[in-house]
Amino acid sequence: MATLVTNIDPTTLEIQTYSPQDISVLSPEVINPIFDPSKGDYVEYTIVSPNRDFQITEQDLTNITVTSNNAADGAVFSINLNPEKDLRDKGFSNGEYNVIYNFLRKELNSSPEDRIFYIKEISGDRTELRLGTNALT
Repeated sequence: MATLVTNIDPTTLEIQTYSPQDISVLSPEVINPIFDPSKGDYVEYTIVSPNRDFQITEQDLTNITVTSNNAADGAVFSINLNPEKDLRDKGFSNGEYNVIYNFLRKELNSSPEDRIFYIKEISGDRTELRLGTNALT
């Protein structure tokens, strides 16, 4: 089976490009760029039909090959993904599908199991969230 892999925008499912004007308004954010599964980083993936009739999301992809730099901290230099195998493992052997991979880091000590925070309020223009917690410190 021939596999074609193309970078797409996960919202519109269109090929993703940025104009110079787009780049000029993006604000830089300093983050630790090293993907490190030993510190809770994980890969979420979503299979979406081209016409968006359905989507399947898996919170923790384990079918990845991680190549480490052999450093004591386990920092990763290379992550190999196999979209064709991920589709077959979910029972998709024929047709056209979009597979979206998100590399995520648990922030603020969060996890799906330990829901420390909840959405308390959403701004009117839906660009800001106010979080609440029931944990007392």
